[in-house]
Amino acid sequence: MIGKGEKILILEPDEKTREWFIRFLGFRGFDPITAISPEEALSRLEENKLPGAAICEIFFSNGGSIGYFDFSVPLKVLELRQKEGVIVPTILLAVRDDSRRLDEAIRKCRPFWVVKKPFKEEEILRALDFVLFNP
Repeated sequence: MIGKGEKILILEPDEKTREWFIRFLGFRGFDPITAISPEEALSRLEENKLPGAAICEIFFSNGGSIGYFDFSVPLKVLELRQKEGVIVPTILLAVRDDSRRLDEAIRKCRPFWVVKKPFKEEEILRALDFVLFNP
């Protein structure tokens, strides 16, 4: 699968995973736009035209063992998708196996695909192939 410069918004708090996305997607012809927090991702959405797709982590850590779920970015992408009348597929990254919260995220955000962490390269490729090249 080779991209044609499609912008992909990546919301990923983990630096190693974010860098992996930059290399992985850049090498395959995509233009990754990265953010480490929901606030930064929302700002990126304001700065750029709508991306071709969004890959969004939905679980964030406070630096300790307690974390929180945040659906603001996939919800904003959904809002823009409906407002602009364009398809911006969203892939949710689910780091925790909290099926109740994941079900809530799926119901509210209506993602095109869900990938559970840790993931394999093939899973991301399969998800991107589905959401970008199979309308």
